[in-house]
Amino acid sequence: WLARRLNSLATQAAREGKTDADVFSLIEEKSRPFKYSSQGSLAYIGSEKAIADLPFFNRNITAGGVATFWFWKSAYVNELFSLRNSTLVVSDWVKRFFFGRDISRE
Repeated sequence: WLARRLNSLATQAAREGKTDADVFSLIEEKSRPFKYSSQGSLAYIGSEKAIADLPFFNRNITAGGVATFWFWKSAYVNELFSLRNSTLVVSDWVKRFFFGRDISRE
């Protein structure tokens, strides 16, 4: 019973695979070629420091340190979807600045 069931599943999967391949080939004919465009990289590395590698007029600017950390924070807040989330994140950062991290476990 199980072998017949698995065989029918494999047959159906093969049919679906052929159908999907046909659909993807139609999409490929109508689409334009993919062109990659890097928007750069930002990474927080701890201790209020960050690194950045950003494209600027066909050149890459590489930077690191505290100023890059503040740039990273502004980019992070800018990418949040709502004003509520932005406000909560910034208020958490302000609380952490004044009171530190709460690492107590009760």
